[in-house]
Amino acid sequence: MTSVATVIGSNSHLEYIARLKKQKETEGGRLPGFGDFVEIASAGILAVGVVFDTRIFNPEIAGTGQRIGAQPAFAASVGEATGETGHLLGILVVGYRPEESGVYEQQPPKFVLPHGSDVRLMAEERFREFHAAGEGGVRVTYTGKVLKHAGMLGQPLMQAILQRLGAAFGERQAPALSLIDRSIAWREAGI
Repeated sequence: MTSVATVIGSNSHLEYIARLKKQKETEGGRLPGFGDFVEIASAGILAVGVVFDTRIFNPEIAGTGQRIGAQPAFAASVGEATGETGHLLGILVVGYRPEESGVYEQQPPKFVLPHGSDVRLMAEERFREFHAAGEGGVRVTYTGKVLKHAGMLGQPLMQAILQRLGAAFGERQAPALSLIDRSIAWREAGI
């Protein structure tokens, strides 16, 4: 798949910031959005991430006032020195694949993604492979990381992921995915 963004910074070992390429620069014109899974290529290893936040920036109006609402996933000046308006993606890394033919791991990678790494949309068959467990099962061991690191967007992000997993894995996994969804809703309700 074609690169749709480039890593330009990070807030932590798990949270990366990528600058979205212009639509005409990508083949097919499909760009990632909230809840989309991406792969970040780095020295023969693929990090798996999910887009959990986005930001539009315009250097002409940067720093003119305080943001209202949730803490942004991005530092105020990241990427704004170029003088161009653009879009940034907040990507939460939830796993990796040690080599092209290796097995996906749903845990933080041991490596740091370098500046300039290419970000690609994750193909549907790789999305299924990343989440597949033995005998047609599904695994989502990164739920706690998503809820913690995505902040106020954690619950809607996990609900979007669970919905996509339901579509990808079918009716057989619906009860397990529904249980996870109810558990998240119960946790967020504070009961």
